[in-house]
Amino acid sequence: MARYQRGFLRKKKGKWVYCYTAIRSIDGQRTEHGLVIGFVSDLSRSGAWAEVERRGLNVHINEQDAGKQPTFRYIALHYLRHHKFKNHGTKYLHSHIVNDYLIPRFGDRVARDIKSKEILGWLECQTIDRCGNDGLENSTLAKIRTVMGTVYKHAQFEELIHQTVAPNAKGQQRASNPVTFVRWSSETDYEAFILKPEQTMAVLDLLAQPEYTLLLLVAATGVRISEALALKWKSVQYDQNSIRIRNSWTYGQMGSGTKTQASKSTVPMHPALAEVLKAWQAETPYNKPDDFVFASFKLEGKKPRTGNMIVEDYLRPAAIKAGVITERDGKTYDRAGNLITRFGFHCFRHTLASFLLAEGNNPVLIKNLLRWSKISMLDVYGHVMTDEKIAAQGSMLERIMPKAHAVQ
Repeated sequence: MARYQRGFLRKKKGKWVYCYTAIRSIDGQRTEHGLVIGFVSDLSRSGAWAEVERRGLNVHINEQDAGKQPTFRYIALHYLRHHKFKNHGTKYLHSHIVNDYLIPRFGDRVARDIKSKEILGWLECQTIDRCGNDGLENSTLAKIRTVMGTVYKHAQFEELIHQTVAPNAKGQQRASNPVTFVRWSSETDYEAFILKPEQTMAVLDLLAQPEYTLLLLVAATGVRISEALALKWKSVQYDQNSIRIRNSWTYGQMGSGTKTQASKSTVPMHPALAEVLKAWQAETPYNKPDDFVFASFKLEGKKPRTGNMIVEDYLRPAAIKAGVITERDGKTYDRAGNLITRFGFHCFRHTLASFLLAEGNNPVLIKNLLRWSKISMLDVYGHVMTDEKIAAQGSMLERIMPKAHAVQ
């Protein structure tokens, strides 16, 4: 008779851990395993059990009887539990995609029975074109497709499913990784919002400390907001005119690395920026080497500030008051009335790259300053403003029809 288990909850280092036993493949012994459900501070015991139910974990721990084909839920949760993610941000994103998109749709299906056309049809139905709703962006759907494919690759490597092709219930051959044949473009209509230097200054003028220093740091160096929030004073090297970037603060946790290997480096610090940082260090009570540069006063300096809260409470209101952006019916527009899909600190990273490009700087310099892994990222971050395009067009017209240009 098959053994059924419900599992149990245990508190460990401030987190709820869902514990259960499973047979260890290497020696056939039954051993205890655990899955983190959430923080004790965020969930009651009943809330933790509700999260166990939502993720289907109580089904997951009982479904792998001998002779059974693994479901997609099983291989997906096995991936989240055993894969070594390079940073916390990536783990959070993949967990979100698996738990909130993939398992609700494919969780109860036998993994090998899911078809490529079925996956493609589901992705298409998430877009605005097929279903007539707001839908998801192409770039988001491309990430969902990539994560699903990675789950299958993990299952193949762990030999949870066949590594090549597998027969279905009718003896027909089918690819073990159906995502291989699913094509999806990551192209998007998103266009970054670029500020002029005077617009950045107008926003800065409306910010107090520490938001002023934080925005100036991002705007001048191009560091990501997650990297800026992770900074500690010991990384600000005044004597070397540089700032060491080693970590990132994402989703409420400190990552052990940065977004890419190229990002984990040192950025130059101009004397003018150094003076602003020195002034803030002298003002903040959290100014020791191991203190966060932008520590949370509410949490008594134990953690840094939260990026999206700073945007909503300080950056966006300042930009609206400065006339850089406007809001109508819950949407954001520039001064020309063009819709802005995203406004936040990342806009200033695009702004710096575009400004350096317009100033005629060497692309290699721009790549190194922004800490890109490849120079082709300039195609993504380098934008040309309309007035620059008009000026360039005028230069050509002056050569073609100099008399008409002289009359103007």
